[in-house]
Amino acid sequence: MINTILDIIRLLNDGNIVPMQKDEDTKIDLYNEKVQLFMDASGEESKYYYFSELEINDENQDNLAEIEDVALNSDAYTVIEKPTPSDSYMILFWKVECIEERMYPDIIKIEENEFFYKKYVFYYTEKELQCFEKWCRSLKTNGKPMLDTVLEAVQFLNDESEQVQ
Repeated sequence: MINTILDIIRLLNDGNIVPMQKDEDTKIDLYNEKVQLFMDASGEESKYYYFSELEINDENQDNLAEIEDVALNSDAYTVIEKPTPSDSYMILFWKVECIEERMYPDIIKIEENEFFYKKYVFYYTEKELQCFEKWCRSLKTNGKPMLDTVLEAVQFLNDESEQVQ
């Protein structure tokens, strides 16, 4: 699933994860399929973007410790400088059955614990993912970047829109 989400990001960023930089120049191999790292070295300070799938089982146990272990202890840091908390971002994708208010405390707990990096949780249902992919394919870019097209089009959507049903 992580590859599907990364492909959507690429679609929005003209084919790349880090805007205006080719993936082959920004992807850092962590030797693990579950966590992917992209580095933006375009500014004065490098920025590190970790992407992974958050999984929470019925007993409310998550895989965050496993993800953090990969991010903290990769052999890749023998080649690149180890990131610091101020320059690191963990983007977690959480596929849920349905979106319920009881999820919010879990999300807040994860996002507010900035021990190693800033964390962002994007939660979605399978239907939302399918609808978004279908909707993106239906957009006409007219020569504009895809992200600009999506941001313009999304202004006209609401919960009752046929486009998101």
